[in-house]
Amino acid sequence: MLIATGSPFERIDMTITTGSGDYVALMGAILTHAITDGWTTSGGTWPISKGNVRGIDWTTFTQSEADFTLLGGASKTARYVRIGVGTSLATATTNAALGTAAHCPNMEYTFTAWTIYSDPTLCDYIHVVVNFSNGVNGDCYMHFGFGELDKKGMAHTALVYATCHAKRGYANTNSADGNNARDWNGGLYGSTEQGFTGALRYNWSDLNYTNSTCFMIDGTINPVPVGWPAADTVLDPHDAMDTLSHHNSAVSAINSTGSRTGGLSWGPATGACFFQAQPYSGAITMSPLGFWLAQNGTSTGLIMYLGDFPNIRSCNLRTYAAGDTVTYSAENWNVWPMLRLGEENLLHVSSTIGSGYAGFAHKRVV
Repeated sequence: MLIATGSPFERIDMTITTGSGDYVALMGAILTHAITDGWTTSGGTWPISKGNVRGIDWTTFTQSEADFTLLGGASKTARYVRIGVGTSLATATTNAALGTAAHCPNMEYTFTAWTIYSDPTLCDYIHVVVNFSNGVNGDCYMHFGFGELDKKGMAHTALVYATCHAKRGYANTNSADGNNARDWNGGLYGSTEQGFTGALRYNWSDLNYTNSTCFMIDGTINPVPVGWPAADTVLDPHDAMDTLSHHNSAVSAINSTGSRTGGLSWGPATGACFFQAQPYSGAITMSPLGFWLAQNGTSTGLIMYLGDFPNIRSCNLRTYAAGDTVTYSAENWNVWPMLRLGEENLLHVSSTIGSGYAGFAHKRVV
């Protein structure tokens, strides 16, 4: 049975770290957490590596953006952190400066709280949830992380990723249209790429304003045949199926050659975001976030399952508060909004920040 037990901000364990501060303090806390988990640093700092994760590094950039949430459309300096993967520490540093890196927005804010998760007994990964105020709403959240997939017993060497749920916590336009409000007010209905999943390329345009995910297939035991995305090469979310977004159709019919004839997303993880908790037990549905490699990065071609993003699931927070713990048997999971909790009918309302009741659940391992 799943039982709500309260806030996760209770203690610091080897695989749970909490804190607060700006982006410099946050990235420093992630580094300290990684060192505790046995990651190798570069002279005590970034880049870092461990096992099959041969290189992870980050950089930052700023740009001027309109803010209709706090500033009425006036410009502010928005900060992004880019997280890159590589075949070595050096190549991770190079790749972190490129557009193919995962882009994490909202780094201009001071974070009210963060929680850092990992489980080195499963595989090497670090996932982060941050809480921040946009100056009007103090209950905004962002999720990001990096590491290797949980291969579920498969024999390939690894698939290493960096990802961010790249939703800005402020309205960049005052439009109520879904395409314009696609990240801060679209939730699962927005066309901005979701974190912890793919985003196959649109055949009519590409509306995504940032890159949510990058990944690299380890070539030692390569799981994919010739003609598929190459190993030891930085790939982007367009090379993986979208298992989370609700704005595209499900995979449609398979043609005579065995490839998909259309459809841009597949939603096994989407449904969990709409489930009602059972009133007699409080039980909620949490769906694993699987990684499905796409043969050609479009809505046609074959797909291949390579594992799950470790210890993170999609869920619905309709009867829960941000940060609540749900218990399933011996497992404890913290549930968090994807961006900000709100009624579904507030999605695509002008200048409103929200993601409905959709959320991510992170497993607490202590």
